[in-house]
Amino acid sequence: MRVKQQIAYLQGLAQGMRIPETSQEGRVIAGLIDVLYLVADDIERLHNTYDSLEGYVEAVDADLAILEADYYEEVLDEEISLTCPRCGEDIELLADELDEELDLVCPNCNQIIHDYNDDFIYDENTDVIESGGYHQAVDTPQY
Repeated sequence: MRVKQQIAYLQGLAQGMRIPETSQEGRVIAGLIDVLYLVADDIERLHNTYDSLEGYVEAVDADLAILEADYYEEVLDEEISLTCPRCGEDIELLADELDEELDLVCPNCNQIIHDYNDDFIYDENTDVIESGGYHQAVDTPQY
């Protein structure tokens, strides 16, 4: 480690000054060098811990990326059926199209079914889409 090499160099310089270790200056210099070695050891331990944690985090991140890809692939491939509240036209779209910043327009009457600036909620538990004050059951017959 480079820090320990620099401390060893300073220790050699201090010994070259020929200050007796029993003098006040000698004790201070020896104490400072001892503290520097302790700090260098702590830094080395921190680097080792950091390296092992970095490897662990990278592994967890890779596993999470795989899980996210699997999850979002399933969610985005899900088909959703809507019925235009104006003309009754059935409209099929993929779930990922609901997340795009686009207005949903009925292909039959050109009525905006959903303005992307409005709140848009698709509740998978109840199969209901809520948008701009109207509620539409998904994949259920409309009467």
